[in-house]
Amino acid sequence: MFSFKRLIALALFVMMLISVISINASASNTPTIKVSEVSSVAGSSVDIKIEISNNPGIISMLLDVSYDADCLTLKKVTNGTVLNGATHNINALTVNPYTLSWADDIATENNTNSGTIVTFSFEISADAPEGKLPITVTYDNDNAAIYDKDMELVDFAVVNGGVTVISSKPGDINGDSYVDSKDAVLLAQHLAKWNVSIDMSTADCNNDGNVDSKDAVLLAQYLAKWNVTLG
Repeated sequence: MFSFKRLIALALFVMMLISVISINASASNTPTIKVSEVSSVAGSSVDIKIEISNNPGIISMLLDVSYDADCLTLKKVTNGTVLNGATHNINALTVNPYTLSWADDIATENNTNSGTIVTFSFEISADAPEGKLPITVTYDNDNAAIYDKDMELVDFAVVNGGVTVISSKPGDINGDSYVDSKDAVLLAQHLAKWNVSIDMSTADCNNDGNVDSKDAVLLAQYLAKWNVTLG
């Protein structure tokens, strides 16, 4: 039988566990702006998404996006469908930081949508060094950057991302700097014991140290535009 002291200790442990679970659940509901992370080789093109999650309700947002202009050239900015009233100039591609602005000041209800708010298309310079090129989002609520229909300020946590320049691209099994159906065919041939030559490091699409059917499935999902990441 449990002693009284053991019972108290067990009760305290359960209470602490519940507290930790509650904290984690609360943290997961934090309004967040997130910059995606991608890996690619120098000289290639990449898309970086800026996403909003757990949106409590806003009608206006003003963000500044900064990046390393020595290694990244902004080629295109594509608005998502999450926020209404985009007022930024998607053709002002040489400005860094790039300012994103949405305003729906006549809205009678808050916009509570979550998802991709904008996609940045960059070209990595051919001589970019290996390593991470940070892409950061900032906003200034001292100057009412984000607010709701009642003109109350709304704070968001920011998770910054960036582009990691690597020597070889996961999934680029034939080494032509692209990840496409040619790579899927080559991987399938390798797994079927055909006499083909592949880059084993890029064929390990899930980065588990092995090249097997799991990599083929992940590559097929990536090519089918599933929300998966190679490497």
